[in-house]
Amino acid sequence: MVTGHTLLKRTARARDLMQRHGIDCLYLIPGRNQRYFSGYTGWGGWPTRLGAYILPLEGDPVRVTIPMYQGFLKGLQRHVLGDKLYLYTDGDQAMARKQVQQALHDLKVNAGSIGVEQEIRHTDYQLIKTAVPDASISTVSQTVLDPIRMIKDDEEIANIRKSATICDHFFETAREIIREGRPLNDVRITLATRIAELGADSARIPSLTSSSQRIRKGDIFDFEPDVVVDGYYAEASRTFFVGAPSRKEQIIWETCMTTYSEIEANVRPGVTMHELDLLYKKLM
Repeated sequence: MVTGHTLLKRTARARDLMQRHGIDCLYLIPGRNQRYFSGYTGWGGWPTRLGAYILPLEGDPVRVTIPMYQGFLKGLQRHVLGDKLYLYTDGDQAMARKQVQQALHDLKVNAGSIGVEQEIRHTDYQLIKTAVPDASISTVSQTVLDPIRMIKDDEEIANIRKSATICDHFFETAREIIREGRPLNDVRITLATRIAELGADSARIPSLTSSSQRIRKGDIFDFEPDVVVDGYYAEASRTFFVGAPSRKEQIIWETCMTTYSEIEANVRPGVTMHELDLLYKKLM
């Protein structure tokens, strides 16, 4: 879970840019930006399911959501996110529109400037426009949201490095303990304990079946721990062989490494993801 300290810093940076660009509030739909600024995101988007997170220039943020999400939201940092929820019954469009209207009215931005994400659904946009027709709505991805997320401060960089370091230690531990005859569940427990000791908030620990099954010669393990430190992920993958790999497995590994090296060598300013994708397909 992202700490309250981190969320407060992100909120402060957002409000500085909001003030600079004349934005009275941010209206964030479920997704990456909502999770980044609040530590939690629901699922969907209007009309499937409304789950708005509204960050005003001053005062506590609020949410418009359904009662089902109340339990998830109780565990979040209230001193950061405030306590106000505007609830509506799932599927009740009139009630949802009324709650959006009431939330923006209470925040005194029903006739102000509302900033939204570039990827906002047209239906979400129309919901806001219908609820508060006197408000102006503008896209703030390039002016407010992206600059905060793309430019990391020293603390954020330190968290990224820590998560990557823990990921490295995870693989070192896996290399040391994967031995023929060892119970698979013992391997899983040891890896989970190691991750916790190193200070990760969470990680994806492999499910290695029951304790009755033991590692056998010829087994192959592919680990992708996804280590998280204060909301920052380090995702890497390593494959472990019990005993010598076969010639076929060696060829596959050599092909993957050659492809990786070639693509890495071509990552530079001006190169598009499409070009890298074509190179990958050509090499594989």
